[in-house]
Parts: sequence; C-alpha cells; structure tokens
Amino acid sequence: MASGGPSSSSLADLLQQSRKLTTHLSGSRSDLPSIQLGLDQIESQSRKLALARSQAASAAAAGNDAKAHYFLANAGIDAGNLAETINQANIAEAFEPLQPIYDTDVDSYLRHTREQVILAVIEEGRRETLNDFRRNLRRSEARDWERQKLRVFEELGQHSSSSRRGGGDESLLRSSRGYTPSRADYASSVNVPGPNTALHSRLSRYHAVVERLNSYRLDSTPFALANAFADSVKTGAVTPEAANGSGPGAASDLLEAWVALGHVVGESDVDNGEFKGRAIRERQYASAYLGAGDGSVAWLGAEGKDLRKGIVAGSLKFLQRHFSNHIDAKIATNPVKAQLGGAPSVLDRIVAFQRVSFTDREGRWPQDLEQIRTSSGLVPAWSTIFYLLLTGNTQAALSFVIDNDEALRKLDGGSGSGGFASYFKAWLDSSDRRLPKMLRDRFLAEYNARFRGTSMLASSFSGADGGALDGFKQALYKLIGRIDVNKNFPAAVTKDTETWLWCQLSMIREGTEEQGPGSELGGGADSLRDRFTLHDLGTKVAKYGEAHFDPKGLRPLHYFLMLILVGQFERAVGFLYSRGQHQVDAVNFAVALTYYSLLRVPPLSKTSHVDYLTSMLDPTTGAELMMIDFSKLIQRYIRLFSRADAKRALQYVYLICLNADCAPPVGEEQTRKCHELVRALVIESRQYFELLGDVRNDGVKTPGLIEKSLGIIKLSDSREFLTNIVGAAASQSEAESRTRDAILLYNIAEDYDRVIDVVNRELGACLVEPSTPSSSANAGTAAADANASSLTSVIDTVQLARSILESYERQNHILRSISPKKLQTCKVLLKLKECFALAEQGELEKALNSIESLDLIPLRGDVVSITRKAESFKDVDESISRNFSDVLLLTMNLLSKLHALVKESPFGESGKQARLVEIRNKARALMLFAGMLRLRIEQSTFSQLTRLDVYLH
Repeated sequence: MASGGPSSSSLADLLQQSRKLTTHLSGSRSDLPSIQLGLDQIESQSRKLALARSQAASAAAAGNDAKAHYFLANAGIDAGNLAETINQANIAEAFEPLQPIYDTDVDSYLRHTREQVILAVIEEGRRETLNDFRRNLRRSEARDWERQKLRVFEELGQHSSSSRRGGGDESLLRSSRGYTPSRADYASSVNVPGPNTALHSRLSRYHAVVERLNSYRLDSTPFALANAFADSVKTGAVTPEAANGSGPGAASDLLEAWVALGHVVGESDVDNGEFKGRAIRERQYASAYLGAGDGSVAWLGAEGKDLRKGIVAGSLKFLQRHFSNHIDAKIATNPVKAQLGGAPSVLDRIVAFQRVSFTDREGRWPQDLEQIRTSSGLVPAWSTIFYLLLTGNTQAALSFVIDNDEALRKLDGGSGSGGFASYFKAWLDSSDRRLPKMLRDRFLAEYNARFRGTSMLASSFSGADGGALDGFKQALYKLIGRIDVNKNFPAAVTKDTETWLWCQLSMIREGTEEQGPGSELGGGADSLRDRFTLHDLGTKVAKYGEAHFDPKGLRPLHYFLMLILVGQFERAVGFLYSRGQHQVDAVNFAVALTYYSLLRVPPLSKTSHVDYLTSMLDPTTGAELMMIDFSKLIQRYIRLFSRADAKRALQYVYLICLNADCAPPVGEEQTRKCHELVRALVIESRQYFELLGDVRNDGVKTPGLIEKSLGIIKLSDSREFLTNIVGAAASQSEAESRTRDAILLYNIAEDYDRVIDVVNRELGACLVEPSTPSSSANAGTAAADANASSLTSVIDTVQLARSILESYERQNHILRSISPKKLQTCKVLLKLKECFALAEQGELEKALNSIESLDLIPLRGDVVSITRKAESFKDVDESISRNFSDVLLLTMNLLSKLHALVKESPFGESGKQARLVEIRNKARALMLFAGMLRLRIEQSTFSQLTRLDVYLH
C-alpha cells in the first residue's frame, strides 16, 4: 500500500493539473469543444508530432542550399511550397475516422472496421473485375483472330499443305469450320484412296447432274433436280443395302436429306429425273417465296400461304415414309417377338412394331397403355391409332376406330354424346383437318374434363387397369382438337425428334388469323393465342439449335434435315456449309433450292466479305429472314476444280443466272456476277477455243461452249455475247498486260481494229528483242502454214501478227473495219522486225534494202526532201516512234559494216570508190535527218550516230 499510494496520488495530481490547463478558456471561449483522447490516440498524435518535427528539421536543413533554390526559382518552381505540400501529404491517414473513437466505444470501432472491410472488398472486386476484363479481352481477340484468319485463308484458297496429307491430323483439319477442299485435294483424289477418292466421286456425280440440268434448261424442259441428286447419291452408296435405300438404317443420312428435299419441293412421280405426272418447273416458287421485293411480304403473307401448306404437306409425307421404314426395320430386329404373319395388314405391322417396342419378356403391355381386345388379341388402343396416323394410314386408323367403337367408349367410361369415333371421322373428313366449330366446342369440353378437370383428377390420370395416364390418348386429343398448341406433347409420345417434329407439323395452321367466327377457333383472342405457322415452327427449331436435337453430335446431318423440313432453307445451307466434310453437299443443296427459287439472295449492299449467311428484318412483321450469298458460294466452290476442269466449273457458274428474275437490284447484280465469273474462268483457263470458239485464218468461225448456252446466262444473241463476255474479257486481259490473250479475244469478239491496235503495241514493245526461228521465217511460209490453222495454235507474237494480217487481207469485210493507218503501221513494224532479224543473221545488204524500201528514213535526196520527211515524222505511229532511235542506230550500223566490207573488198578501185561514196552519202542523209529530229531521239543515240559517221568519213 505504501508503494501504491504515491503513484496513485501523483497520477491524480497530473489529472487535476491537466484539467486546470484549460479552465481559463472555458469562460472566454465557450465555442471551443473539449478534446478527450484515449491513450492509443495520444500515442499516435505524439508520433505524428515527432514525425512532423523531424520532417520540418530536414526541410530546414535542405533549405540552406541557396544555389538549388536559385536555379529552381529561375525555372519557375517554388521549391519551398512543393516541399511543404509533399510533407503534409500522408496517405496513411486516408482511412482514419473523422471523429475520435474512445477505447470503450466498441460500436464505433466495429462500424469503422466494417467500413474499412467494405472498402477493401470493393477495391479488391474492382481490381479483379479489371483483370478479368483484360483477360477476356485478350482471349476474345485471339479467338476472333483465329476465326478471321481461317476465313481469310479460305478466301485466298490456302487450304492445302503437306501436313494435311500427313496422316491422322487430316481428318481433324477437314472437320474444322473453315475447311474447304483445295485444288490439290481434288487433283490428287483420282489416285489417292480414302477421303479424297470419296470426295472426287461425289463431285463427279454432282457435276453430272448439274450438266444434265443445264441441258434441260436450254431445252426449257422441267427437271426433277432433287430426285436426280438423290439418285446420284444412291448410286454412290458403298453397300447394296444403302444403294437400295430400303430404310433409314440402310440409306445414308445424305440420301435421306435429298429425299426429304424432293418431298418438300413437291417432286413426285419421277423417273430418272423426268416428271411422269405434274411437273415442277424452274423457279416454280419465285412469286410465293421471293415475291416482287425482298420476299418478306410474299413468304409471310397471303402469296406464300399455299407454298407454306405445300412444304408442311411434303414434310409430313417424308416423315410418314421415314416412320414406315423405321417400323419395318424395328420388326426385322426381333421377328419372333413381333409375331408378324405371312401376309400382314397395315394394322398387323403396327401391332407387331408395338410388341417389339413396348412388351416385356413375358409379352405384357405397360400399364400406362390403355388396351382393348381385338382380333389380333390384346392391343394398346390409342398408341395403335397414333402410329397408324404417324405412318399416313388414315383409312386404316378410321377403320380401327369404327370397328372398336364400343371398346373405346368403355375406355372413356361411356361418356360423350357421339364417342371418339364421331370426332375422329369428322376430323379425317375435313380437307384441312379442322373440326367444325360446334363439334370442336364439345370435344374441347371433353378434353378439359379428361385432362384438365380437377373433380375427376383421380379417374383421368388412371388407365383401364388403374395405371398412369395414356400419353398417346392425350396426344390424339391434342391433334384432333388442336388444343394447347404452344404446350408440349406428352414425353412418352415424343421420345425421338422425328415424332416431335411430326406432331409440331400436324399442329400447324396457315392463315387462321383470317378465319371468321365460324372457323375452328372462332377468331378473337383464342385465334391469336393458338396461332402456329410454319414460320413459327422454323423459328422455334432455329432457336433450339443443333445441341438440343443432337447433343452428342452423333448425327451431323440431323439438324440440317430438320431445318429443311421446317422451311428454314437458308439456315440449312449455312449450317451444312459450316461442316467442312459436307461443303460440297451444301453447295449442291443450294443449287437445288435456287432452281426452285427457295433461296433468298441478298443485294450487293448487304453482302458480307466473309460470311455467306446474312439476315434482314421484315419491315411488316419484324420477323427475321435469312439470305445466302449464292454467287460467292459458287465462286469459292469452283476454285476446287476450275483449273483442272474449266468446263464443269462453267456449268456451275451458269446457275448464278437462276436468280436473274429476282427483284432489282438483285437480279441485275446476279447476272452481272455470272458474267464476271464466266470471263474470269475464260481468262484463268485460257481454253479459248473450247469455251469461246475460234476464228480460223480462212474466216470460218467455230462456236464455243458458252455461245451454245446463251439462253441460260441471259444473253439474247451472239452480238451481246461478244460484247459482254468476249470483249470484256479481252479488255481485262489487255489491262493486265496479257497481250497475246487480248489479241486472241479481240479477234474472237470481231473487234478487228482493236486487234491490230494491240498487235502494233506488242510488236513495238518487242521490236528490238532477238527474233525466234519462227518469227524470222519469211511471210510467205508463215501464210502457207497458217491458211487453215487456228490462231490459238500460234505461240510466237510475230508469227501471230503475220497470220492475223494475212487472214484479214483475204477478207474484205474485215479490212473495211480496220483503220488504214493502223494496218500500214502493222506492216511497217513487221518489216522492221524482219530487218532486225536479217541484221542478226548477217544479211546486211538485204536488211539495208528492206529499211530503204520502207521509206521511213530518207537515205537519198536533197535537204528539202529530207526536211519534209522530218516534218512528216509527227504522223508516225507511237509504236514506231518509240523505237526510232534503235532503227536509226541499226541503219547506221548497217552502213558502217557495209562500208568496212566494201573498203576491204578485192573489187576494182573505181567501183569500190563509187560504192563507198554512195554509203557515205546515205550516212550523211541519215545524220541530217537525225539532226532535224534531235529532240525526238535519245541523246546517247545521237552521240553513237555521230561517232559512226566520223568513222565513215
């Protein structure tokens, strides 16, 4: 206690003294608040005060450096203020509480700590979000670049490499999205086994069908294109079962797709591509699908109503065929369990199929299938009716219902005024599968009682044997009454995609919004609520996507088939083309759809440089309509074989003009694109004789492949063909400096004046080049050899020019169309070329005589005549004037060499001197003429002429 007392009293004294320190302020400054700090806060403030003092001392010491302050002040920097500002900044105090927190104020402490934690979490979240954004941005950029790179490579044709043919990686590369078989793949597919052989075989079969199609188009004869393609695929099947196409298990998915397209477009009663009954003509559905504009009003409006109904009917017919084949294949898997007799009826087949599908090992039916006793034994009633309808056997289904009317009434508990048979018969008797309004109201009441009623919940969800509700019964009621359109069918019924699609197609009604009060729905809100069209179903299938219908990816053509059956043709082609192994098939499906005008083509302003599939919104309904860039599809497809087989590539290019009947500007753009590709194909292949025809030197013209097909590329006559195709190709070749091609093309285009013009420019360009043996041959021999030959067989440019000149001079109608000046220029150039050739061969005298005979350079005469010749030089053609320096130099060289030879000759002195004088006079005349043209010839040439002239004198 003794030790504690002084300590306690001293602390108390300190406390009293501290309080007395501010007593003198309480009276005079009542506005000042009292400050109460805890020990921790006092310690913190003390440390801050000490830190401030040390910083002030350091700043004072640093301020003693007057020179530093002087130089900084000259630069406009106040070092003192900056140092003070920096010293006052203390980021450690940024999150200090605004009000002091006492040691015992737990709530304030927790609140402050909570705020700091929240701020820290926000800062951490902001930092993580920023990092995620940057990471995702880099990933997205890399992914987009890879996709764009593949598309660029596809555009440039960079699809083949040694690594692709190296083994196992080939299949992976070919299954990628952007893969297109290359020309190398096509060329090697003839001798290489495996995928390339299959590709070549498929290409050849498709090409044969397209060639046949164009021949039918030339004759204006309908052609069953979808069935022809299906036959070509069937012919290429690798197994006898697939070749027969006996069922879905034997026929390939590709064959099924072609058969489905044939049903959708309405091809029936066809044999080997020829219609035996009602024919579907070229562009049959243009007005209904495309209309006069972009196709939106036509397809979704009243114009397309019949077409939409036809597509639904064709799709249902194909699915019925599909299920019939499926039933036969199912029975064949277990004939013992099926118990099918020797001469089975349609009903027997259905019952046998159900035995295999539903009964257990003891032959018992599932409890959820309501059964009745028939001549075939105990059979499930509602599923039998459903499968009879599913396979298209409506009369057999009606007979089954009528024959078992009493049994069906017992299953329904004897309720209903007319029973199920009366509703079923009225539904089948209707052409558009609609119940009359009054009958449908009663049927809807029964449906509500059986499947929606709460009072009969126990009985409605029990079968005849106390089992669960028979899903097939509810499905039949939904189909017959068209009830709950937007709700799903029972899962027990739609276990497979094809059955689901058949049910959806059966619920479609086109134009129900136009019906009156006496219609099936009676108009009003119910009509809008239960509206379900083919476009609605197509939108639903497209929204679900491939992953919904084929989640494991085991059926690559399954989703494509569904898109075809619901009328989403553009999406179907775009989807199939995205599969590298089926790009060839996608192009030919696009051909078939375009032939029947079931493929929308975008205008040039809406096309993409990369993508084939684009979309537009219908301005009336706001529905999305897809479009395929058909010309781009064809252009990239023919790159596979255009060099190896230009004729087949041309057959596909012809097809672009199928869209010539589209509304402006699409029709004109497609025709123009077709002509551009034809010209490009001609120039690339250089098969002028086969594609464009030929004009022999004797004037006989042979038509080419293109000229025989003018009707299908929208060219009215040969004159339009020569102008739009041949003439344009010649102009393009001339612009690309392919002069020989331009000469041949202008000759075929009968633009003879332009031929001579191009020949003159080419001769002028190669005048001083060393001559080949063929070009140095005499003109008479050249004419004799070229009398009956084709100009395309002549390779040398000089020989070609001589052949053309000889041919034109024999035909007066051609000479009348050529400018005399250009014709004379051509002759002069050929003569000059001959002079250069003679000089090369050492025939100096002949070369000089040839030059003198041209009267181009005055080697004789007085000053007046030479001056007149120099003045007339301005009229000389550019092809000659540009080479005039070389001609002058050649002439002077000839004179110089002849002078040296004569000077060393052993002839008599008098004759030798006369000859030397003659040569000197010619050289003097040449120099006088060259001096008058000094500004028109090269300075170096004039210097050489002067030097040679000095040697002569």
